[in-house]
Amino acid sequence: MLGTAAELRTPAPIALASPGLSDEGEVRLCRANPALFHTAMRLWPMGSGVCTSSSMVCAGAPGAGLPADLHGGFAYTPPYNGPNALLQWMQPTNPPAPNSDEFFHLATHDDITIVGTPWHNAGGPYCGAVRVFERTAVSWIETLLVAPDPALGQQFGRAIDLVDDVIAVGVPICNDTPPLSGAVWIFNRVDGQWVPHQKLYDLESGPQDYFGSRLCMNEDWLFVTEQEFQRSPMFRGSVLVFRRKGADWVPMQRLLPIDPIGFDGFGESLDVDGDRLAVGAIELSSLGSVYVFELINEQWVLEQRIVDHSLPLGYHLGIDVDLAGDRLIVGMHPNNSSQVPPVESWATLYQLEFGQWRKRLELSPLPEEPSSNAGYSVALLGDHAFVGAPLADGEIENQGALFVYDLTECLSCAGDLNLDGDAGFEDLIRILSRWNEEGGEEDLDDNGLVGLGDVLRLLSVWGPCGQWGVE
Repeated sequence: MLGTAAELRTPAPIALASPGLSDEGEVRLCRANPALFHTAMRLWPMGSGVCTSSSMVCAGAPGAGLPADLHGGFAYTPPYNGPNALLQWMQPTNPPAPNSDEFFHLATHDDITIVGTPWHNAGGPYCGAVRVFERTAVSWIETLLVAPDPALGQQFGRAIDLVDDVIAVGVPICNDTPPLSGAVWIFNRVDGQWVPHQKLYDLESGPQDYFGSRLCMNEDWLFVTEQEFQRSPMFRGSVLVFRRKGADWVPMQRLLPIDPIGFDGFGESLDVDGDRLAVGAIELSSLGSVYVFELINEQWVLEQRIVDHSLPLGYHLGIDVDLAGDRLIVGMHPNNSSQVPPVESWATLYQLEFGQWRKRLELSPLPEEPSSNAGYSVALLGDHAFVGAPLADGEIENQGALFVYDLTECLSCAGDLNLDGDAGFEDLIRILSRWNEEGGEEDLDDNGLVGLGDVLRLLSVWGPCGQWGVE
């Protein structure tokens, strides 16, 4: 049964307190030499989208401006630097429309990967569609979903997510009422077929609010961004929270940013893992931030707002986020890469320690890739981090890449005493300066005395932290 707008009731916004920010403590620059995954074909730009499931990483290559049959995606399995890392190549069987934004918007769960293509012509001119790829032993089987009520330019598929047998699809330019207010379609899998079940609205939406611009979900909760929620001051955005009740989804709560500065971009990125939700707010006039909410007594309560004051003005923290247990990876992005100073890292890893999210790693792309747009997409899986760099140069210019980081190596990095991301000469000088002294950080072999064993230990790990991968 399809849900109607009349069945939905939007609760009042909940005022949010502003928990204080904690001291970061030690932060290491991870100058890993990660494996670069790019194709020999002219697929541009690899790494524009990246997502993970329990055992698989998928990366998109939209092929913007190139022939439609070159759009596609890749699926990788551990070890990500091995010869068998490339699991399968996903290529659409239904050619997309030109400039279709293919493979920017991906989500995966178990053996199913979905791809939003918001300018597809399947349901009508530029109505949008969602590709559903189901993995078999030898290939991907594709099913194409279109809006049950297609309309010109509505961008069905601009935001997508799935869990178990449910797919949520954002339609931010839905014109039902009022114009451009947006909607979200829910599809359920019934007897192997994806069937439209419910259409969700925000009854407080106004014209050009773009409800459905971003979304994420788990088994019980659905979070939907309203990009320019006009009932909040200065179009700062909001996130509407839905709770699953039986087969239907019911609005429960609205999340708003604190200290609005105008056009906050609150909800630019979203991810939920268990009882925590991360919301990126790129804040076009500031540095951006990430809000972390915790589920307490059926309410999502602000746990911490993360701001990185070390960033130069012009960079936006929170362009993408991914949560995995006590780890959070955050991508950053320059507003105009030609007019802002370079930074050492393009993604940051935070860890939850004693109730506070603390910055622990700054993930840097390769030195020769200063303008690779690394950090545009990020993901976590196990002890690895993945950072998309859609403008990295591979065999050809701007071919794109997926950087892979071994977090265990980066976080431990024995020998990097000054936390600069390298075990090198400055660390050797520190060891020599404490020669024959007892203990301390310089006692790398833990024998109680700084000496030759520590020099040998340093030489055994000489070079960038976490250096590994395909040369």
